[in-house]
This record gives sequence, C-alpha cells and structure tokens, in this order.
Amino acid sequence: MDKIAVLMGEGDETIAFSESGVIKVFLKKGGEWQIIQEIDLSINLCMSISSVRKKIIEIASVLDDCKIIVGRKVDGIAYNVFEAMAFSIWEFEGLPQNFLDYILEKEYEIQETNKQQSQLVKPPYIEQLDDGYYKIDLEQVQTISPGISSKQVIMPVLEKQVFRRLDIICTHIPPWLENQIQKYQLKMEAESLCSGGYSVKLLRKEL
Repeated sequence: MDKIAVLMGEGDETIAFSESGVIKVFLKKGGEWQIIQEIDLSINLCMSISSVRKKIIEIASVLDDCKIIVGRKVDGIAYNVFEAMAFSIWEFEGLPQNFLDYILEKEYEIQETNKQQSQLVKPPYIEQLDDGYYKIDLEQVQTISPGISSKQVIMPVLEKQVFRRLDIICTHIPPWLENQIQKYQLKMEAESLCSGGYSVKLLRKEL
C-alpha cells in the first residue's frame, strides 16, 4: 500500500504513457519517500495494439506488489490493462513530492470506506440457491446502493471461497474480474441476457 509508481520524464515531472521516460517506484519508510525501483518506459506509437498491451502488462507485472500508478495521463489501453489488474490509477501533473502524500492518504480513506461498504453487502444481495451455489444480482445492488462498486460486492465472496458456483447478474462484466479468476483458479462462463446485461457464472475448476 505504501508503494506508488510514477511515470516520470525530464525534470522528474509526470508524463503520459505515450511519452518516453521512466517509471519510478516510491516507498514511504520512516516518514520519507524513497525510490526503490526504476523501470524503463518506452512505448513506440507505431507498435500494434497487441504489442502495446503486451508491453504494458509486462510493466505491470514487474511492479510486483505496487498497485498504485500515477501519470500525467493514463488512458486507453494503459488504463484498461491497469484497471483489469486491480491497480489504483491517478492522474497528476508536476513533481511527485507534490502529490505522493495526498494519494497515500486518499488510498487509505478509500480502503477504509471499501471495508465499511463491503460489510453492508449481505443477504438478500447474496442469495443462496443451493449448497455452495450463490447468486448476486449486481445490477439490483447498485440500483439500491449506487455508491457500492462491483468489487465491494463480489470480492468478499471470492475471498471467503465458500462457493462451488456463483452466478452474477450485471450490466457489464467487470474488467478487474479476469485477474481474480486466475488468482482464485476459477472458470468463467458468460452469456448475454435478452433484457440486456450479462449473466456470469463462476465455477470452481474441480467441478
């Protein structure tokens, strides 16, 4: 949590992913920010979309347990990849010392809010249909409680790992879900609904 990766160029100011520079990983230790890692950032605009995506995935993987990324502009493929890999994405202009403490403070606030919100997401939102078989109507949850994110609703169920099958009704498939499917070794099946939206089925691979 106390690690933040920043896209930096000349003058140590933030840059966009389309610019050449370096990604510096900052760690707050003893009340001071230290640079603990530097990664070359060079994405050629002539590269294909798949090549750009592969490059960004490689960068994200090298960042290891650092899950906060900051740039002057983080959009397009970069935004989609980092969001799917459960990164917290921030956009700031200027020098890191002007925003690192602010971001860290806000991240802790968000973490605490998410913790409190997740405790509110209990049945009837999570419906047990059979032994080990659960259903979440995410669309209904977010209609009743607009401030609750898909991650706040679904992650507590994934983390407890008490289900054999979990059905999720949603307006769109959360992009962060793919990464969690790999982490928890699940199988996912999705189908479009006539009424709009999707029905997503998560299964234990041993089934």
